[in-house]
Amino acid sequence: MDSAVLKEADTETLRAIAELAETRNGVDEQLTDAVRSARHAHRSWSEIGAMLGVSKQAAQRKYGPKISA
Repeated sequence: MDSAVLKEADTETLRAIAELAETRNGVDEQLTDAVRSARHAHRSWSEIGAMLGVSKQAAQRKYGPKISA
């Protein structure tokens, strides 16, 4: 089902899901921006991964393509 339809649904639980998904998208964008800033400040993938609670490889795999574009 289209998310626009769910956002218009007249139920509190579906609206909560849509709002949380929107919030998550905003946080994902902010994290990408923060990782980009950290890399421009010459921070290592190991440091970034540690702050994210993941390995350096996981951080680089997720954010590397996003910040090099």
